[in-house]
Amino acid sequence: MMLGFLESLAAWHWMLLGILLLGLEALGVGGFLIGAGVAAFTTSLVALSDVDWPVQFGVFGFLSVFFTIIYWKKFRKFNEAREGNKPVNNKMQSMIGKTGNVIRANSSGTGKVQIGDTLWEIRCKQDLQEGDEVRVNNVDGTTLLVNKLI
Repeated sequence: MMLGFLESLAAWHWMLLGILLLGLEALGVGGFLIGAGVAAFTTSLVALSDVDWPVQFGVFGFLSVFFTIIYWKKFRKFNEAREGNKPVNNKMQSMIGKTGNVIRANSSGTGKVQIGDTLWEIRCKQDLQEGDEVRVNNVDGTTLLVNKLI
């Protein structure tokens, strides 16, 4: 029974597999099925030339690995949401590089800064005064580590 199915593999079987794999990829598996989906579509072109099923499976296997490597090496960057080098979904990390004015300063190098419409706890190695402009260099939990701009 199974051998009969394999011997009757046609191009539309591979097209259907490609649609299924890319449909599953659209559900959010992170790029793992893109190479196999593209390989299935390409194998459907090979199947049009009426080659035997072992050749079709060999082509599919080889192309799955090939296209997956290409995706991970070249195109995966486009799949990752980035704003410069800062992750968009991590609010604290996205603050690095931003500037703001000190609203409240303590003598211990701590205080508050307003960046955008939010007040943030800050820590600085330099003495701060109210109104000083600071740049965020790093984060420690929910505290911004800043340097005073001259």
